[in-house]
Amino acid sequence: MIGQTHEDHPLVPAASLRADQLGRVRDIYDEAFPEELRVPFEDLLVDRLLVRVSGSGQPEGLAVVRALGPTGWTFLRYYAVGARGGGIGSAMLDQLAAALAREGGSLLVWDVEDPDEPGLSPSTSRSTCAGSGSTSATAPNCCRWWSTALPTTASSPGTPPRCG
Repeated sequence: MIGQTHEDHPLVPAASLRADQLGRVRDIYDEAFPEELRVPFEDLLVDRLLVRVSGSGQPEGLAVVRALGPTGWTFLRYYAVGARGGGIGSAMLDQLAAALAREGGSLLVWDVEDPDEPGLSPSTSRSTCAGSGSTSATAPNCCRWWSTALPTTASSPGTPPRCG
């Protein structure tokens, strides 16, 4: 992953993808989220679904975002990458933050599943909380939401994600 540029791996609207590419995006979504946390894939297309694609056009990850009115805040509904551990997720989050900032956005927020939410299996709650960057899979250490201030200029990179 080192040496990738955002130009080589752009974020593109899902509407610009071919059917086979959209099928791979659906696979990434289905593999990333347990059934009880998913909505029908078609429902994602109602929101803004952005896809990171490789230089060869293969989908690498997805971000489903929704603007929160005129606030400049954007809610990140779903975020997933196909291959984990290679820096794709971090690079894609940087791309997403930069794109939203260019559009006038000021804050990207996302929530984390509540371990006490009825209907969630214990394994789902643990994996979701552990994936949030918490130091432990126990409920007191599981953040309920995350946010990051978006960059305002090239010299102002925004803020690292913080737990709330």
